[in-house]
Amino acid sequence: TLPSDYFQRPTARYPVLYLLHGGAGGSSAQWTTGGGAVEPITAGKPIITVMADGGKVGWFTNWVDQSQGAQRWADFHLTQLVPWVDANVRSIAARSGRAVAGLSMGGYGAVRLAQDRPDLFASVASFSGAVDLGDAAIRTVVTEQAIQHGFPAGGPFGNPFWPFDGTWNAQDPMRRAARLQGLQVLLYAGAGIHDADVLERTVGQATHRFSGALTAAGVQHLWWMYGRPGPSAPFGCDGGHNFGCWNFALNDALPRMLSVLGPGGGG
Repeated sequence: TLPSDYFQRPTARYPVLYLLHGGAGGSSAQWTTGGGAVEPITAGKPIITVMADGGKVGWFTNWVDQSQGAQRWADFHLTQLVPWVDANVRSIAARSGRAVAGLSMGGYGAVRLAQDRPDLFASVASFSGAVDLGDAAIRTVVTEQAIQHGFPAGGPFGNPFWPFDGTWNAQDPMRRAARLQGLQVLLYAGAGIHDADVLERTVGQATHRFSGALTAAGVQHLWWMYGRPGPSAPFGCDGGHNFGCWNFALNDALPRMLSVLGPGGGG
């Protein structure tokens, strides 16, 4: 999406939000036609929003097992997508002009990409993100989703069991918390719509642990556990793993991001 005045200000440059989707077969359409309200949320805001696919269960990583086709999602986003955007739209082509955020799998992806290349982004936000790859439940979800969509169980990160889980550990945000020093870090999650809402409760607990790891590493951040139910206005967040809450989180995070991103430029 482009700012409403993009074509009226032909010399202006704008910051870019790279907005990532979730897993379980998700795609970039989630944020527009799959329940996401990115268009009304960004309407009138001086920001370009880029929503690129990251694979049905791609996990924004370069897969360990690519036997069923190339899956190099970290390389795609960091070495192809960002340069393409800077070459083709009037972006602020600097760290001060970029933010990255995402939901669930994309919450992990946003943190992962920012940790890989903290020189590229000024802000990172995770909405119900799977930000603790050491968590057994998260490892189970990742491997099960790969199988459900016809990929090798260990495709994204390899064997999840010790002592063969080196890639899981190497790409675990918990172990790389200090790499986010100097970035704006925004974390959001709920407590689940009920006690049996295992998915949101799992990522909520993971986000709480990640907040602790950031604190231990001296990384300032916002951690909003909005509980159950979450804020009802304006999207009806019930504390679950759904767009009622992710829209709320993006709506809250966007002005915070804009406060640290570079100016839109003149013209």
